[in-house]
Amino acid sequence: MDALRAIEGLEDKLASVKPGDKNGANRVARPLKIVLLKIKSARKTGHPKYKEAVKRYNALIAGIKAKAAGGPMPNSGLLGLRSDVSDAFRRMGKSSISTMGDPKVVQGWRDLTASFRKRLAAMPDKTSTQWAKVESEIGQIEGTLANGIAAFKKSKAKAAGESEVAKVLDPIGDKYRSNRVPRDLYYPFDLETAKSWAEAVGGMLNGGIDADLKSITAIAKHPNADPKKVQSLSRWLGIDIKRSLNEKVKKASELVDSYVKNGLDTAKFVMDTDVNNDHHVRNRLLGEGSLDRLTKRLKTGLDSVAAARAFDAGLGRKGGPNRDNEQKTIERAIKQMEVLAEKAVGSVRMPKAQSDDKKLLAAAAKVLDENGHKARERMVINFKLKSHDQWRSHSRLSGSSINTTTTRYVWDEFQTTTAEKEKDGYWLYANRFRFYKKGGTTTRIDVWYLSERFKTTRILEENIKK
Repeated sequence: MDALRAIEGLEDKLASVKPGDKNGANRVARPLKIVLLKIKSARKTGHPKYKEAVKRYNALIAGIKAKAAGGPMPNSGLLGLRSDVSDAFRRMGKSSISTMGDPKVVQGWRDLTASFRKRLAAMPDKTSTQWAKVESEIGQIEGTLANGIAAFKKSKAKAAGESEVAKVLDPIGDKYRSNRVPRDLYYPFDLETAKSWAEAVGGMLNGGIDADLKSITAIAKHPNADPKKVQSLSRWLGIDIKRSLNEKVKKASELVDSYVKNGLDTAKFVMDTDVNNDHHVRNRLLGEGSLDRLTKRLKTGLDSVAAARAFDAGLGRKGGPNRDNEQKTIERAIKQMEVLAEKAVGSVRMPKAQSDDKKLLAAAAKVLDENGHKARERMVINFKLKSHDQWRSHSRLSGSSINTTTTRYVWDEFQTTTAEKEKDGYWLYANRFRFYKKGGTTTRIDVWYLSERFKTTRILEENIKK
């Protein structure tokens, strides 16, 4: 019957109309007049197909009105069921794969499709085309649900695999990020700083990077490893990071060696002084501030050798300077200084005062007293107050991580020379005082303290006031 075929086509169209879509409902309704004419033109009004056509026509009108109004389809007949199935299929299409991992959501879909099949089984005329279409669409929902569950499991397995890869690659990438790799070593550095810096960089270059490259190579065989990411990380680590670290080591080695050389040059200057030539001794060692400067340089030289030795050990440096010989050279120069100063002790004088600031002298006296240096015959300020503002980087190795911090230090500084009585006579001491306004976590702030003190030479009692 032509009317039935027309109604069936409109039922298909109505199934795709969303609830509340008035325009869509109206498009389905437009041919209804023609369908009605076909029904009325039928001669055999008692025929089963005629009755079916009338029934489905009325259901179609009710369905169109329901769709236009945005309400539920009349819950009767195949048309209502098909509308419910179509709406469910559309909702499933909008569901994300992640919802397919929720047991409650999955069971909800299974319960819904089971209810659809139960309603369908209760429908008469199971041989009709409409019945077959509804059954097919329920099957599509079930198939989509099964595919979604499979896709979720596959995605979960892939994510787990990617997580295994990430557990290897991410920590390696983090370890060598710019804020984790030690910055260049700068002066001033102490033994601990040089040691920590060298151990951190040496640990990377002497096996650390190679071990990480082996880990990258091993995880590259994982089915979820991204070949491009693996290759990029391997190249970055094996070429770029190695080159960068080797450049840092070259600069740091030159820096460390240069400060040791300063001490060795001072030692040579002292050793070249003719001990038998009083004029030579006075000109080279006893000029204004010369004794203090040379003594300080030699002491700094010894500190630099100690830092350099720790630096070499941390890096595993081979074929470098002989630090033991360097230490002995500077120590010989210090002893020679004592001999020369003793020989020329009659010429030793207190340095000329560079300032008579009473507040600074009072602060210095207070600090020296607190440190047990009270046997002073005289004290003068031989280096005036100076202000300093400096950024310093510190690297510390913590497990497999390198922590680098940069801190701003702001301080005032001055130096005094004191003549102090000891068992074997009077000696001159150089005393450096600092007052930090900004610094690190262990820096003493807003208080004067004795940052450095060392013995220089003997002085005759009668020359202390000169």
